[in-house]
Amino acid sequence: MPNIRVGDVDLKLFLPSGSWDYLYPPADGEVEAKVTFSYCKTPLEYKEPIFDPDIKQLTIYCQIDIDGRPLFSEHELRQNVAFLVGIISKKFWFIHAAGFIYKGKGIILIGNSGNGKSTLLSLFEEAQVLDDDHLFTDGNIMRRVSNIGTKNNSSERLNDDITEHSIDYVFLLNNQKDPSSLQEINQRTISHEMAFDDRLPASFFMDYAKKPLIIFSCPVYELGTKSDPRRSKEIIESIIIES
Repeated sequence: MPNIRVGDVDLKLFLPSGSWDYLYPPADGEVEAKVTFSYCKTPLEYKEPIFDPDIKQLTIYCQIDIDGRPLFSEHELRQNVAFLVGIISKKFWFIHAAGFIYKGKGIILIGNSGNGKSTLLSLFEEAQVLDDDHLFTDGNIMRRVSNIGTKNNSSERLNDDITEHSIDYVFLLNNQKDPSSLQEINQRTISHEMAFDDRLPASFFMDYAKKPLIIFSCPVYELGTKSDPRRSKEIIESIIIES
């Protein structure tokens, strides 16, 4: 993924004041946070981003270009800052998931890297995709993350007219099991380990895990994605039709 410079980024992203802003109106009691950049002269000096929960500050380490402006990965910027919002928000969680609308139903696919989210999502050719990597959720709605960050968004293929949708079904993907192992989870919460993006710095998880568990208002299923993903798609379709 190409690097980008701060000058190429729309910094009106998340926070409720200054040059950052939330994607959603901040709820009563929301707190502000800061994003700062620390420069590395060489790749060997690179450090993972650091979040300081006491002062709500995220420090991103990056190199600088010949004009003295920070260089960083567009994807990394989105991930790290979206994580910051998910941590400080009293309303939303930041989860590693794919969210889409299919036959009028809002569907979330949750699973760590390699469990088949993107593969399964690609089979729903008529779906309206909110995001195929990260979402904000309060357990009732799913809200897009990928339309933040840069002026020239790499996710233009997504439906920009849709920013959020109610959640009707949640599927926890497990690539160690076949689709025949489908089961509904009676307790509609999921572990932080499953919802957290395992590509983020490990230190982020300590702060993420302090948040309460997400309580979904809709049915939650564990779905096997081993072998043929088309069978997993058929299972999802059958649940929607039967409902």
